[in-house]
Amino acid sequence: MDVILLPVYKSCFFAVFALLIFEISTVYTYVTLNFQPEIVRINQNISIECTVHGIDTINVKLTRQWSKGPDLICYNGHPIDSDKYTETLSYGNQFILHIRNVTESDVNCKYQCRYGFESNAKSIKSTKEHFE
Repeated sequence: MDVILLPVYKSCFFAVFALLIFEISTVYTYVTLNFQPEIVRINQNISIECTVHGIDTINVKLTRQWSKGPDLICYNGHPIDSDKYTETLSYGNQFILHIRNVTESDVNCKYQCRYGFESNAKSIKSTKEHFE
């Protein structure tokens, strides 16, 4: 019985080659959040900066979203309440959520930013050090 294995070797070679190319071109990213200003004041504005590490500039074709607790509040720059929230893309690897007129309902909840498949969440806490 004659068995020809050449096509199998070729397909395995191309699969390994493709994996190597994919691994070389893969960029590892992660996101971090920072609140500005750090002290939250009722009736004032606050910004949350989402920094994407591992890239130079935000790719507008990838998903950007903001959540407050379980609720989506902004998707790709389109807020659910434009009187309360706006999003801006800063130069480079950041996008920023602006929250107008902070109220008690805006604190003690977790805010999450998502870029592509990466996300991070952080809470605005009403502690003596971070709240007035």
